[in-house]
Amino acid sequence: MIGAGFSATLVAAKTTPSTTVPRFILTLPPSHSSTHWAAIFGVLFAALTAILAGLAAWGARFAGVQVREARIARLQAASADLSEKWGAPALEEARRLVGDYATPADLAVAFAEASEANGENYYVLVREPNFFEDLAVSLELGSLDFELIQKALGSVVVTRWLQWRNAIEWLRGDEADAIAPQNDLAFSEFEALARRMAHELGMPLPEN
Repeated sequence: MIGAGFSATLVAAKTTPSTTVPRFILTLPPSHSSTHWAAIFGVLFAALTAILAGLAAWGARFAGVQVREARIARLQAASADLSEKWGAPALEEARRLVGDYATPADLAVAFAEASEANGENYYVLVREPNFFEDLAVSLELGSLDFELIQKALGSVVVTRWLQWRNAIEWLRGDEADAIAPQNDLAFSEFEALARRMAHELGMPLPEN
């Protein structure tokens, strides 16, 4: 009860099964010929303040739900896209060819020979480091979350970097300059992603 027989009640009006919007009910006495207008203004101001506060809280919760649902949808789409790219026939062919070389040194020799000869195997082999480089760039630009990459590929990022490290060092070296100049930073994003993943997973990774 607030002044001169007026009462105010704040109730929650259901709008949907998951949201509520506050509603203010002002009750006047049967006779109000001697209404105290200052009291009425106080009641209405209090009511308006309560309504706005309630709406603000409801809006914040609703916005939070929208942001969370949008992030989930984005991650689901990114996960499907990552799975599709990893399973693409062209990349499967590259992984099979990489698997033909028992050691990183063997791969480096084959990669250098294919590169110097501009052979078909070069263009097949390079698909794999290109995939991881693109993955790392997408992470850097915010198109992918690190957690998603960790759950989807995890240690694969590290083991594939270790397999490719010698070949990429050759690509960055002087011997490759005549073939592909200015390759000092070739696949640097792939390397950075592998090092971050190794750190997160507690896997040893030699320094350069």
